[in-house]
Amino acid sequence: MRKVKIITDTCSDLSPELMAHYDIDYAKMSLVEDGVESPARLDWSKAENHAFFEKMRGGKRITTSQVPVAEFERIFRLYLEQGCDIVYVACSSKQSSSVNTGGVVAKRILADYPDADIFCIDSLNASAGEGMLAIEAAKLAQDGMSAA
Repeated sequence: MRKVKIITDTCSDLSPELMAHYDIDYAKMSLVEDGVESPARLDWSKAENHAFFEKMRGGKRITTSQVPVAEFERIFRLYLEQGCDIVYVACSSKQSSSVNTGGVVAKRILADYPDADIFCIDSLNASAGEGMLAIEAAKLAQDGMSAA
């Protein structure tokens, strides 16, 4: 049986410590500030986090966008190359199209990896709810459950 890698996205709000403990990785959504797009991260320091929210409290409009196609290609191929099957626990489809985009990218990439599987799961949650589902999936993977 192939190793199973659990991937979530920036919306999960998992700390670096939790991701390391449960061996979870994440696909980066994007932040858009003043028309400039940059990857959203989950490893902000307290000072970076405080500065970000101070901007918003001050009236700055900062938006997010779904995980870009190139980011899905990067992270899916990274783990497929390592011989893993993938379970992607996505932000709710009510808030983001990431689960749909992930599914389209997965279908295309799997043509290059005929023995692999990628499952894109709509968590129907965001933030802690999404993160908790990713942790539960990681526990199942650690217990030897297949991606299917």
